[in-house]
Amino acid sequence: MPSRIRSTRQAQVRRCQEEIRKRLADLKERGAEKAVVQKDPKLRQMRARLRQLQKALLAILAIDKKNESLAVRKQERAARKLLEKNQPKASKKKAEAAEAEKKSKKDKKEKKEKKKKEEPPVEAAAPAEKAPAEKAPEPA
Repeated sequence: MPSRIRSTRQAQVRRCQEEIRKRLADLKERGAEKAVVQKDPKLRQMRARLRQLQKALLAILAIDKKNESLAVRKQERAARKLLEKNQPKASKKKAEAAEAEKKSKKDKKEKKEKKKKEEPPVEAAAPAEKAPAEKAPEPA
C-alpha cells in the first residue's frame, strides 16, 4: 500500500530527482547526443516515476489542506455552541429578534426593488408625439 505521509513522498521525490541528475550526468559523460538522451528508456522511466510521485504528493497536500479547514470549522462550531450554551436565554431572544428585524428589512428592500422593476418608466408609458417632417420638393 502506498504511503500517504507527506514527508515520505517528499523524500521519494528528492531521491528520484537525484537519480535523474545522476543518469543525465552519466549520459553526458559518455558523450550521448541530445536525441539519444531524450529517448533513453531508463531516463524516461525515471521521469515518469517522478511525475507519479508529484501527483501523489499534490493529492496528499490537497487532503491535508482540506483536513485543516475542516478542523478550523469544527473548532469554530464548538466555540459557537459553547457561547450559545453559556448565553442567557434573554439575550438569545434579543439575538433572534435582531435577526428577524434584519430579515424583515431585507424583505422590504427586495419588495421595493421588485416593484420598481415591474413599473414601466413614465417616459416609456406615453410616447412623445413628433411633428411631421416637411418633405423637400423632389427634383423633376
